[in-house]
Amino acid sequence: MIWMRFARSWPPVVNAGASWTLVGFMERLELWEKNEPASAALDHVRWAILPWIMERQADPYKNVQREAEVPNLWFGKIAGTEHDGQIVCCSYWIEEHTRTVRCDLFSTLSMPV
Repeated sequence: MIWMRFARSWPPVVNAGASWTLVGFMERLELWEKNEPASAALDHVRWAILPWIMERQADPYKNVQREAEVPNLWFGKIAGTEHDGQIVCCSYWIEEHTRTVRCDLFSTLSMPV
């Protein structure tokens, strides 16, 4: 499991100024790791994903786009995860009334995305 490889720094310290609650990101990340072991094995990919997840606490809208056809579903490429013509992406739901960010899916997609 990816987060286990960062045992010294896990669980992450929640930013005291963070105003959004993250739900399901670790479970979806573990599922992605099982489904995409070649991508998950790359150190630079792992090191880019965890900080990206934590950034969602402060600003879930940063560097993502809303899916036009589905209300409240957002999608973004995770910078620093490019490899072999692919990039890791994530989709998640933003629930403004509860200030919750609920992970939908991590995936490794072929570029361009």
